[in-house]
Amino acid sequence: MNEESLLEIVRKQEEQIRAQRFESAYFWDQQGNLLFTKDGEVDRITFSDEEILRMHSAIATHNHPHGWKYSERDPRRAGYTFSSKDMQLACQASLLLIRVVTPKFRYMMKPSLQGWNKTYGEKSLHPEYQRTYQEVRTEYRAKVQARLYSKLRLNHCCGMKSGLALLPG
Repeated sequence: MNEESLLEIVRKQEEQIRAQRFESAYFWDQQGNLLFTKDGEVDRITFSDEEILRMHSAIATHNHPHGWKYSERDPRRAGYTFSSKDMQLACQASLLLIRVVTPKFRYMMKPSLQGWNKTYGEKSLHPEYQRTYQEVRTEYRAKVQARLYSKLRLNHCCGMKSGLALLPG
């Protein structure tokens, strides 16, 4: 099976699980054969050591339903990309491709030409993920604080006594 045909199978499955309110994962081999599926909770799926062995070198997809709890106008509705645990799993199982679908987006990640494994995940990928996560979180919080400060100044300056809605953070 060519890559485009395989990815079409994966995309169709993603559309079926996109709106679910719990996580589901699907794993295929390179010929497009479904290896196995697993349902989890609203924010996680736990895999046994045996299941991790079964998904070795597989193409994987799953959903992140977290964004569905927010209104359509809320930017958090988009959901979030890969978690640290997703990346850890990809490295542990040497996945060929890992994908995630959210209420609004679809993400995919492949290993470099050197591949990935548990050691690479622990020594390189995870520390970089944590560093970047903290950097983005700090930047995001600063922007939220600046917006709150601007609203407070505007309300104070114009003599308004309206309440402020808390922003994500």
